[in-house]
Amino acid sequence: VSVCTGRARERAERNLKDSQKARTAIGALQGAGEGCLASQKDAATLEELANRLMGERRFSEGAGLFRRAESQWDLAAERCSGAQQQQAQQRREKAEIDAHNAEHCAPLFQSAMEVTQRLRNTTAALSPTERQTQSLVAETLWRDAIPKCKSAALDLARSQAQTQARERGTPWVATRPTPAARAAGAPASAALA
Repeated sequence: VSVCTGRARERAERNLKDSQKARTAIGALQGAGEGCLASQKDAATLEELANRLMGERRFSEGAGLFRRAESQWDLAAERCSGAQQQQAQQRREKAEIDAHNAEHCAPLFQSAMEVTQRLRNTTAALSPTERQTQSLVAETLWRDAIPKCKSAALDLARSQAQTQARERGTPWVATRPTPAARAAGAPASAALA
């Protein structure tokens, strides 16, 4: 660059910048050595399996796999450097939250979702009193989930509880599903009382 002038200097400056970018990219890849990449792959696989179990409502097994993924991301953070290390640390934090939510939040969250969905599907067939009671039950289940959930699940549980209150328009009174309602078709997981 220092010995060129005019158009040749511009080309040399562009080539220098390209070389510097390539060097930075190679440095990042070197931070992702074999051990780093293996740990990342193992952690991602465990998360994928945990998410599959969550879809099957196997919450405690999913929580166990999320905890294992958390450990693998922790190992990846030790083995990696630079951007790869930061990504592993962020994924470890997410896996920790997912493990907590799978164990403590998901069963309550699922029950609240089922009751809310059933209420929405049967609103037209219910009397105003029954509709209000079912809304109170749904809000109670969402409120039960709030102290157990973290992150996005917590935000959604709060939002759903507020939506129930707003749609109903009356003050909230904790209301649990009755044994008769559970026996009449509510899934066993919807019964928290």
